[in-house]
This record gives sequence, C-alpha cells and structure tokens, in this order.
Amino acid sequence: MNKTIGLLVAGLTLVLASTASAGPITTAPVECGTVASASGSVAFSTSTSFAGGTASTSGGVGTITCNGFTVPAGATLIGITATIGDSATGALNAASQITQTWTYSGELLAPTPFGSESETSTGGAGPTYAFGTCSGSGALVCGVAENFSTSATYSNGQTTGDFSFNVTPTVTGGGGAGVAASGLDSANVFISFTYTSTSSTPEPGSVLLIGSGLIGLGLFARRGSAAR
Repeated sequence: MNKTIGLLVAGLTLVLASTASAGPITTAPVECGTVASASGSVAFSTSTSFAGGTASTSGGVGTITCNGFTVPAGATLIGITATIGDSATGALNAASQITQTWTYSGELLAPTPFGSESETSTGGAGPTYAFGTCSGSGALVCGVAENFSTSATYSNGQTTGDFSFNVTPTVTGGGGAGVAASGLDSANVFISFTYTSTSSTPEPGSVLLIGSGLIGLGLFARRGSAAR
C-alpha cells in the first residue's frame, strides 16, 4: 500500500509542477499626444495631449512624452512597442526637401529610438509634398510598430520612467529653412507594453485531476485501515 500511495503522490506532484503560467500580455496601443504646424510653415506650433501622455512644442520642435508603465503584481515587463506617425501635405518651395527627425530621451531603451523621414520636391513652382510612404531610416519608421527593451528590469508593481520622443521638422533649399509655400505637417506617437506572468496557476483540468487524485488517495487509505 505504501508503494501505491507513493506513486500516487508522485503523480500529483508532477501535475502540480506542470501547471501552466500565462503567456505574454500586450496592452492595447495608447496615443500619447500629437503636434502640428500652421499652414505655410512646417514648424510645430500646436499640441494635443492624450490619455497615454503629454505633448508640447517649443521653437518649432515637438515633444511627445508617453507615461511610464506600472507592471502588475506577479508580472515582469519584457518590452515596449512604439509607433510614430508623420503627416505632411501641401505645396513646397521649389527644389526643397522637408524632413522630420526623431530623437529620444527618458527611460533607457535598447536599441535607442531615432528616425528620419524626408520628402524632396521635384522642382518647379510650388510642387506638392506628402509623407504617404513613411520612408526613412533608423529605429523609428513612420507607421511601423517598433519593439524596444528597457535596460532596467521592472516587475511586481514597479513603475518605469517616461518615454519622450522629440520631432524636429525642417525645410531645406528653395525658399529657405523652415518655410513651406503652403500646407502643414503633424506627428504623433502610440505606445504599448508587453509583460509576462511570473507566477503559475493551475489549469482547470489540472485542478480536477488533482482533486480526483486526492479523493482517491483518501478512499484508498480508508479502505486499507478498514481491512486491518
């Protein structure tokens, strides 16, 4: 009987050890803020803050800051996803190029986010321009969700620092720096967080199996006592 009980206990221990933990959980993307220019100039002059952070402008440069993230108890942050948006439409001075350059500050990330999106006019009087293709280079590309890791480890209710994205719009050549014939431009940032559970919870089927095993063990022990 002792051998049988030992085998049953070992089996129950194995079931307990194999209980499943939750996989990675990604929060829904949240808009942090947006900045925009007035018609006729690419310099950012207005800003709107959203639930995910704050936005501001200074000297024609936009700053969009995403709030830090508080990791749920029993979980560890494994990364963030940032998506930037560029929008520029209108008429550009002849032989000019409009560029939006992104730099980053705040919570240390790997790789360090940066990016640059440009559109060059084809010459002539007042050609139109648009960031429709979001082409560019760097770790931030317009319209593409880019993944980053925090250099520090955050878990169990800890809160990260803020994530700040600066975007500088410029026009070079033709009519001069910072001047567009007409039109306007804007930029925004969305952010989401991915974390994983650090604790294990039994699956319903495992709980049922464990319960059945314990009941069987009790009945077996009771039957053995009655036989003696």
